Amino acid sequence: MRRKKLLQIALIVFIVVVLSTGGLAGYVGYSLYFSPLPETSGRQRVAGLRDNVSVYRDSWAIPQIYATNVDDLFFAQGYVHAQERWWQMELARYLGMGRLSEIFTGNATAQRADRLMLTLDWAGAAQNMWEHASPQTRVTVEAFSRGINAYIGERQVHDLASEYGLLGLSGQYDRLLDYLRSETQVDPWEPYHTFMLALMFGWEMSGNLQDELAGLEASPPLNGPELTSLPPFDETVSTVLKVSDLNLAGTEAPLILPTTPLPALWPADPEALLGYSLLRASDFQSFLATLGLQVNLGGNSWVVNGDYTASGKPLLANDIHMAPEIPSPWFEMGLFCVTPSDSCPYVVSGLSLPGIPGIIVGHNERIAWGINPLPVDTQDVYLLRLDPSNPLHYLVDGESIPLQRSTTPITTEDRENPIEHTRYQSQYGPVITDIEALQASKNDEQIDEVAALHWAPSAYNSTFLDAVLMLNQAQGWDEFRAALRDWNWPAQGFVYADVDNNIGYQVAGGIPIRHSKHDGQSPVPGWDSTYRWRGFVPFELLPSVLNPERGWIIDADNPVVPPTYEAWVVQTLINADDKYRDGSIHVSFGSQWASAQRTQKIEDLLAAIHKHTVESFAQIQGNNHNTYGQEVLPYLIALNFDTRREQDALDWLKEWDLQNHVDSGQAGLFNVFWLGLLQACFADQVGPANLNQAQYTSLLLSILDEPDSPWWDDITTPNYQETRDEILMSAFSVALDLLVDSLGDELEEWRWGDIHGGRFTSAIIGERAFLNTDLAINTGPFPINRGPYDISGGPGSINTTQFIRGKDVEVDILQLTAVPSYRVIINLDDFNHSRAMHTTGQSGHAASEHYDDMIVPWRTIEYHDVLWGVDTIRQQTNKHLDLRP
Repeated sequence: MRRKKLLQIALIVFIVVVLSTGGLAGYVGYSLYFSPLPETSGRQRVAGLRDNVSVYRDSWAIPQIYATNVDDLFFAQGYVHAQERWWQMELARYLGMGRLSEIFTGNATAQRADRLMLTLDWAGAAQNMWEHASPQTRVTVEAFSRGINAYIGERQVHDLASEYGLLGLSGQYDRLLDYLRSETQVDPWEPYHTFMLALMFGWEMSGNLQDELAGLEASPPLNGPELTSLPPFDETVSTVLKVSDLNLAGTEAPLILPTTPLPALWPADPEALLGYSLLRASDFQSFLATLGLQVNLGGNSWVVNGDYTASGKPLLANDIHMAPEIPSPWFEMGLFCVTPSDSCPYVVSGLSLPGIPGIIVGHNERIAWGINPLPVDTQDVYLLRLDPSNPLHYLVDGESIPLQRSTTPITTEDRENPIEHTRYQSQYGPVITDIEALQASKNDEQIDEVAALHWAPSAYNSTFLDAVLMLNQAQGWDEFRAALRDWNWPAQGFVYADVDNNIGYQVAGGIPIRHSKHDGQSPVPGWDSTYRWRGFVPFELLPSVLNPERGWIIDADNPVVPPTYEAWVVQTLINADDKYRDGSIHVSFGSQWASAQRTQKIEDLLAAIHKHTVESFAQIQGNNHNTYGQEVLPYLIALNFDTRREQDALDWLKEWDLQNHVDSGQAGLFNVFWLGLLQACFADQVGPANLNQAQYTSLLLSILDEPDSPWWDDITTPNYQETRDEILMSAFSVALDLLVDSLGDELEEWRWGDIHGGRFTSAIIGERAFLNTDLAINTGPFPINRGPYDISGGPGSINTTQFIRGKDVEVDILQLTAVPSYRVIINLDDFNHSRAMHTTGQSGHAASEHYDDMIVPWRTIEYHDVLWGVDTIRQQTNKHLDLRP
């Protein structure tokens, strides 16, 4: 170990020296950082093309691809993705395959990640999806994969990404030597890798697993007021679709069926079961964030018809909240058939996902669409009761069923002696309990129970890519809806607009049908088949509207439909299908909804201007009004503190304009107070792991006028019952202490941006758990992480951010977990007057000027023009790459 440490120090010193001196520095700097930068101009011969392809790039490095046939079009998309984002794709596929330890050999976090991924078996699920893909999707993905391989196959490792050379800084000397060998090449891209990356995207759009794990980890399950006392639906929230939008045909008064959710299920041996789980609520978000798989459900989307625009044609706005990463999860581009026809129909522009063909959010020549993740529960934890007479069997309805067992090696520091990971599969899904470790801890005593995870996308064949490709081609509302029939993926709310002045909204994705005893919010007994899923809601019953009377549609994480619609769906299913005749089914379109305030603010701003423009939409997207402060401050400022310091700070806060502006000190004080208030009110009763749930924000706002609600009471003080005012005052004092310690005593010098800073972290390799050296991560000539950047916005604002309490409050009072990952405004009157900007930049190469050139305009709510039309693109692009067979 001493020798390895000395080698690492020597390597660091060597790089520091050569990067800070002449001659040799030029060569090494070029080799390490600049060699991977792709050619974006000129003419290149590329084996595998059928005809010439033109790739135009503008000053933001946004490519517009023109091809004469579909095969070449998606070949070129794969080629360009590999040019700009190869390392991002490379790490993602190794993560998904459970082979991260081959890159970060001997790293404990990599080994934990591999064990998790091998257990979830996304690679196996992706291979199954590929084998069952439709002919259209297979042809497209094959062409896309050939394009990727055409680029990576003609280059050595050191010409693909500088990150390969940084691996030596974390002790990966074998990998560093591989990098230095001129003949070394990477493994080819296989078509199933694309499906695996799609699974990762789906995971980030899926919720509820953390909540179920947190429910199990609470001890006892829930103290004080139970989770069942949470309001299931806030009647004050404006739903995306109104009752008047919904066709509730078949009954004038939909039957609301009573449900009898299963009481909180408590494991027979919770300490053993939870202590050996591959996923734990206590570090669920932090561990997944380290892997670039952080779950964030949220965003804003709205659309207005021509009655409310200056042009007389619709305007559509969209953003999705995701973790602050570099490079961005998104890659902007256009895909154009030179002569559109039935055989080559693509004329589409927007945001793509590296490693996946097609455009996910954007527009073609006729329609535009945006998406917002819905908090539909597609993840369930099943407790499996093991057969006492056969420990590797589990019981279902009294029948003993064998667990399917498989083993896979995980690379260790001693490459010749890998460790074996054993995976167990049940009929519900993979077992997420480490059975071997649990068994060893019990000294070979019988294990009573283990936990299994059921997650829809990995359990069923997906037609997600069919939906994307059909969506890119759709010419109107009917074709748009037809495409979304195949979106059997985590549910999204799609906003829609077209050049004929139509606007609409469609829910798409897999909505499970469960037993009426199973609401999906807590683990259920796998030994009772009653709790298996009973199917999915048919597309015809998913919420949808075209041209609502009010002239606009808003989806800002508010409930999609009122509860009566869910009841109507249940009744319709009972009437239509014999297998549901017993009436014991449950359907939910989501539960983790945001409170009403953000939606209402968007609606107020839309109503305030009768004729909207792209500019007015941009102002709405960047609105920093803190709607939570609007609700809470009247109760807080009515209080009187006995201490001068607290009272002076409260008087200062009274002057706040409610703007989460980067320069506002009051915004900092309120937001730290707000986070502390949530913790003070609920952490004692539901555990800190549950505090990111949207219901608790809604619940807190709903009990403000109940000063003696039991939720205000701190159950750790059993002989005293706290009131609202006491909790408000305590949370305020704690927030003030934190900020004084961090920012000093001069309140007037405080800035929200000083504690609300976003560091854009390169997934996996930018985390200290993998590459623990500032030289490559945060300093040096081309750090792979960038920031922190102070940013406006915050919880309760349309310009939403999400954060948690930092691990080290002396360094980071707040840790950002989600930001608007892109902002797009589409003008159906003239697509050239559309605007967009994502978080970081188009390039994945740290030495590129386009690695971080979008960060500053993104944080100040600026946009770039979206180019449209071949003449405009040729005139306003400054790079032209001519690819030839």
